[in-house]
Amino acid sequence: MSIIKQIRDKELLIAVWKMDEPEVKLYELLGNSANSKRIREECNQKFSSDARKKEWLSVRVLLSQLLGENVVVAYRANGEPFLVDSEKKVSISHTRDYVAVAISTLYHVGIDIEIFSHRVDSIVDKIMIRAEKAPKKLDAESQTWHSLLVWSTKESVYKCLDIDTLDYKKGILISPFDLQSQGEMKVQYTNYNYHYMLYVYYRCMEDFVLTWCSEYDLNMI
Repeated sequence: MSIIKQIRDKELLIAVWKMDEPEVKLYELLGNSANSKRIREECNQKFSSDARKKEWLSVRVLLSQLLGENVVVAYRANGEPFLVDSEKKVSISHTRDYVAVAISTLYHVGIDIEIFSHRVDSIVDKIMIRAEKAPKKLDAESQTWHSLLVWSTKESVYKCLDIDTLDYKKGILISPFDLQSQGEMKVQYTNYNYHYMLYVYYRCMEDFVLTWCSEYDLNMI
């Protein structure tokens, strides 16, 4: 079990796991309970791809390690995950080689993890206004990190607030920030005539960015 990052932030528990265990090891980590057997059956029914199986199982193993029990993850019609028979709130994200989860006892949360890739450069104009774009003084690689962080931040806000009609480009606006290895960003989101402010926290690791936020920090402006 290789949890490479674990953060406790207010009422939040955040963890990132590198998916380097084989599928058979994931089943071992889940144990032999009735719920573990149900997870195995569901996984085999849902997926034929080994990569998708590993990703799906990794999320459940990570949650079981953090919570001390095998939990049932279900999904609402809009794709939002929730823990069956639990009051805890959960958000899940995955990218190549990594899965990340955020768990809160009180508030809705959003988490996103994005592997470093220049592919984000091709969607900058679609998701960012001019003020959010990377400063031209940055070198090309730093500009990509900046853009990836903006994209990931908007993903976390979208997951936390769960608003299907939210416009990524005009509905989620990020205040200017200096690119650092970790920090927080002030974000404003607009839904119809309502305007809210919240903070998104981030870490820039060697090959990915991690962002998360909570309704705990939500304020109407």
